Amino acid sequence: MDQGRDSARQTLDPPTPRNFRPTNMALEQSRISLTNLCDQRNLEVNSYRGDPSSQVNRRQIHQLPDTHNCTLWLWNIPASIHVSEIFDKIDTGAVQCFHMVPPNDNHRTCAAKLAFTTPEAAVKFKQKANSLQGIWLKNLKLKVRYNRGGNLRNDTQQSRVLIIEGPCDLMTLPYWEAYFRKVCVFQWDRVLGFPCKDISKKILQFSFVRLDGQAQACMGAIRSQNEFVGVIRASFAPDRCGDPAAHDFERQGRRLY
Repeated sequence: MDQGRDSARQTLDPPTPRNFRPTNMALEQSRISLTNLCDQRNLEVNSYRGDPSSQVNRRQIHQLPDTHNCTLWLWNIPASIHVSEIFDKIDTGAVQCFHMVPPNDNHRTCAAKLAFTTPEAAVKFKQKANSLQGIWLKNLKLKVRYNRGGNLRNDTQQSRVLIIEGPCDLMTLPYWEAYFRKVCVFQWDRVLGFPCKDISKKILQFSFVRLDGQAQACMGAIRSQNEFVGVIRASFAPDRCGDPAAHDFERQGRRLY
């Protein structure tokens, strides 16, 4: 009987990514975990600060003209805010990446880099933030300017949002969090659960804070995982920040994170 329980428990453990190389930050996290468990917290999900080797960072162009720049610098962000509260204010276009800079000895508030997929989305968000009405986070008015290191338009059909369908016993937050941790260091904006016509299956939608190095890496791992073939269906979903229909669709889901 105990062997049966152990066997069932093992089937719920996510597989190790195969035929796919985890991101550099995920590999570094694994190395630290093995050599010094006390330092592991330095690379936990909640302290994610961005990957210097990511495509967005590597493709930055210094002093890119504003008309072509998709990247903004945000500041005057409350220190206690959750990232999803910021994404709730973004409705001018799909987001390519977002990462927050925490307060320090010189600044009591947070700052952040926000890269849209198009320069049009960036200029609309900047205009909205700098208008008389502005964008408010708690009791602070958000301040926005163009980032000195700019990014050009990204015409990819992919997004920072993954929607996954599979058997109920695999479609749990702990299962996919454990699997994604093997692939990359990530941060979620939010996770939603949706009903499925097939009652033996569930649907989860994961909104990451960035496309490359997070959503893109996780999708690549899923598609390379032999254990998921014929079992898991995964695809990129529209970003609520740039698609009103996606925003309406999310209202049908149940917030899990």
